[in-house]
Amino acid sequence: MDGPEPETTPFDAIQLQGNKLVRIYQSYLDASTPYTPHRWGVTILLLTAFFVRILLVQGWYIVAYCLGIYLLNLFLAFLQPKFDPSLNLESTEDEGLEGGQSSLPTKADEEFRPFIRRLPEFKFWHSATRAVVIGLFCTFFEIFNLPVFWPVLVVYWLILLVLTMRRQLQHMIKYRYVPFSFGKAKYGAKLLMISVIFSNVQLNFPDSGLLTLDVPPDLTLQDLRALIESETGAPAQIQTLEREGQALQDASQTLRQLGINHNDILGLRVTRPQQPQQGGQPRAPNPAARQASEQLRQQLLTNPAMQGQVRQVAPELVEAIADPARFERLFTERERRVREEQRRAQEEIDRLDNDTNNPDSQAEILRRIRQQVIAKNQEEAFEQNPESFGTVTMLYIDVLINGVPIKAFVDSGAQKTIMSPSAAEKCGVSHLIDEKWGGIARGVGTAKILGRVHHAIMQFGDYEAPASFMVMEGKDVELLLGLDMLKRHQMCIDLQENCLKVLGTKIEFLPEHQLPKMMDNILENEPKVAGPGGSTIGTETGTILPPGHSANTSSKSPAAASGSAPHAASSSSAQNPSQPQTQTQSQRPAQRSNQITEEKINTVMQHGSCDRAQAVALLEAAGGNPELALGLLFN
Repeated sequence: MDGPEPETTPFDAIQLQGNKLVRIYQSYLDASTPYTPHRWGVTILLLTAFFVRILLVQGWYIVAYCLGIYLLNLFLAFLQPKFDPSLNLESTEDEGLEGGQSSLPTKADEEFRPFIRRLPEFKFWHSATRAVVIGLFCTFFEIFNLPVFWPVLVVYWLILLVLTMRRQLQHMIKYRYVPFSFGKAKYGAKLLMISVIFSNVQLNFPDSGLLTLDVPPDLTLQDLRALIESETGAPAQIQTLEREGQALQDASQTLRQLGINHNDILGLRVTRPQQPQQGGQPRAPNPAARQASEQLRQQLLTNPAMQGQVRQVAPELVEAIADPARFERLFTERERRVREEQRRAQEEIDRLDNDTNNPDSQAEILRRIRQQVIAKNQEEAFEQNPESFGTVTMLYIDVLINGVPIKAFVDSGAQKTIMSPSAAEKCGVSHLIDEKWGGIARGVGTAKILGRVHHAIMQFGDYEAPASFMVMEGKDVELLLGLDMLKRHQMCIDLQENCLKVLGTKIEFLPEHQLPKMMDNILENEPKVAGPGGSTIGTETGTILPPGHSANTSSKSPAAASGSAPHAASSSSAQNPSQPQTQTQSQRPAQRSNQITEEKINTVMQHGSCDRAQAVALLEAAGGNPELALGLLFN
């Protein structure tokens, strides 16, 4: 039984007729393609008719001006190359040696590259003719006849013509190209249409897998490779063209000599450079690598801060800075590992691209896309909000307790003011500890409360105030000024003026170099969460540590006192230090093997103004994180 016939609407007939007219129109356009002089002759006649009408009726000057601007833009696009040579020059300069030097010229740098227009001739003619017809049509409607002072429009258009053409001529002279075929060799034979199929590479071409080219039979294989490079982005040096399973080797032969005919199909295979195999005869030392390693060694010798950062993830490099030969050997080995990781990552990408129907491959591709999104988000944060990646300096002030100077940590999140037993001994108030207030403080961990000092005199600058303290073991700060004292004496934390205000008295917060030494232990032992690229981020100070930095996740922290009741502060019991240290060292190879991609290397080179070897070394030290690498460089 036949199925139900599809419903028809009155618009179907109109749509069919419209499609028929479009096909007829396209067939006429295709038939007019070879007749270039005739096509342009018709366009010039239409343009002449348009200007004659403008002169006769003395109106529609704004339409003529818009048409002139549009034709000028089309003409400029017709003169410009599809691939701007200035961009290639900038990329070549970016990849040059230090000091602006470039690599030595090679034969590959001077190979033939055909001139491909940004706007092809046929599209130029079609767009110009259509614009002239539309402009001529608009001159029959009074609504487009706007009153304007036409000499101003003529002068402005001439100025635009002179400026744009002068810039275009300067561009042509600078990059040595001529957008016309006058005086150039012409191929008298009929063009061949060939198809190039590629499947094992991901190229910058919108139509996946197929490229159709119209080429003369006298075109050499080398020129064909250059043409394919301009269309797909695959470098000509690593292209392998195959015909009927046979590779085409002689680049100097023409397509006719190679037996390539009309409608032939060629296969394109891109062979990436092979990594040098380990073992066998050792390679000769690379002078550029030797210079880069020596430059990095000198920087480590003169920069203790950078030396400390590198020691956390690459202690062997820091230990070898006094021995140039050993340092160079270790540096070369690390650079080899980076190249090996890049090769493996590229092989993994190729494997995923060739097996997209596999659910595991799809999951891995999705994970990589998410990582790219996260990395882009982190890069935007680094550019727009770089201070969020820095270390926050804690708030300390100088106070006097019973005339004894002591540094107090200001913490508005702690409910009670807390003192350590050693500070109580130092200030002479240990005999005043009331053990009836003792107990156990519970929070992130537990800590023993020895008791309470009910009354002591605390001096803030010129202001004296009575104070009480909870004396607690396991604190990394001598005195923690809690919310009870802040509210009782109406203290105000003014971050804009960087001071603590107490009833009109300003007490400046201590600068970073005057902070107690125990702050290093606080930063080391604060609770941490996993960050991007294997790094860890402190949950209280926001400090970012590179991969491989051992840290105790159950830690002591001054901000742990922000609980409720007297047991607000906390201190976790010490764990066996050998176990996390062993885990950290076993995880270092995996953490160092994070992918150091070309994009990350270029990011560090661009923002840090350093060469490639330095960028690779910094990324290794930062575990593949470009933000941390730049932080190492700037520090």
